[in-house]
Amino acid sequence: MKNIPIIQEIWIIARNGLHIGSSKINYSKKDLGIDENMFSGFIAAINAFTFELGLDKCRVLETKLSKLSFSHYSALDLTFVAKSTKNIENSEILNYLEIIQEQFVKKYKKIIRNWNGSVSEFKGISKYIDIEKDKKNWK
Repeated sequence: MKNIPIIQEIWIIARNGLHIGSSKINYSKKDLGIDENMFSGFIAAINAFTFELGLDKCRVLETKLSKLSFSHYSALDLTFVAKSTKNIENSEILNYLEIIQEQFVKKYKKIIRNWNGSVSEFKGISKYIDIEKDKKNWK
């Protein structure tokens, strides 16, 4: 049986639900993919809904097989999301997302502060969120 990577996908989402960037490891031929814009809107809606209920922002959404972990970068109104297997500690995933945040902010901070909503400004983002390259650190 092929080992499924611990962290399978990463998304960067703006507060308004726009998909800024993502990276994933293809671990299954059955992997059908997901509409990134629809997923980003869904995550933004979850964040807005939990905040309106006074629950602050969502940190983990868990299913039978996987979980989504959320890290929020308030200064730039961004949410970083990681899809992973359930057996990894949330703190480990959040530490990894913080590394991704630091790399992203270092590269794109000026663009985000004056961002007009065009995602084309984030071309080449995948080299800053390269799970395949980083996964050796997560075994």
